[in-house]
Amino acid sequence: MKNIKFILIACCATPFGLLPLSWSQEIGRYLGRLMITVNKKRRHIALCNLKACFPEQTEAQHQLLLNKVVAEAGKWFMESAYVWFRRPDYLVQRTFVKNPQVLKAAFEKGRGLLLYCRT
Repeated sequence: MKNIKFILIACCATPFGLLPLSWSQEIGRYLGRLMITVNKKRRHIALCNLKACFPEQTEAQHQLLLNKVVAEAGKWFMESAYVWFRRPDYLVQRTFVKNPQVLKAAFEKGRGLLLYCRT
């Protein structure tokens, strides 16, 4: 059953992974907002978590933060499809490492790194 779910997700995500990254990100923003609007249970859980983490904020601030969080989550999902379904050589051409010696040293020591992308 898990394989069938993966195949269905892969079939749905593949076309989005072939779009330009900026398009995928924009679609992801809307998908994230749509999903939290449709899924009331997840919306409630997310708002409870935000209230617990940021009790000093108002309800309006919680709502604004929720909208930002779900937009970024949707964006992340679509960016994942972009990376999963692109050829590695295509992605390497679009990658720049500012300090490659840091990456190499961490790899040689078996340590992990947190990488981020600026667009």
